[in-house]
Amino acid sequence: MEAELFNPAQMATPVGPYSHVARVPLPGADLLVISGQLASDLDADIVGQTEQALEQLRLALEACGGRLRHVIKLTTFTTDLSRRDEVRAVRQRYFLEPFPASTLVKVAALVDPRALVEIEALAVVPR
Repeated sequence: MEAELFNPAQMATPVGPYSHVARVPLPGADLLVISGQLASDLDADIVGQTEQALEQLRLALEACGGRLRHVIKLTTFTTDLSRRDEVRAVRQRYFLEPFPASTLVKVAALVDPRALVEIEALAVVPR
């Protein structure tokens, strides 16, 4: 079982030497490991940045035949934990019950000083 590492054509080119998606074949499904996604507009507020990061995750999933409902784990990194309720409210618009497992982490900074949130995901997409 070899992982396939790639960058979906619908997504922006990575800003460094990494792949947006790792696809690992499982019996009857694919495990997707999706790199942390930032907003395309880093001048947006935390709500806008969260929406844009989740849209990037959606694009990665769709490139592999998946949907947001296939996400089993989210990790959200934020520089401003005091705005976590706003981040949660956006996530609740994108994910329905049962919600994926989730971790929220406060970090001192992200790769770009304007970035307020970065979101990575694990998903299992049936074949």
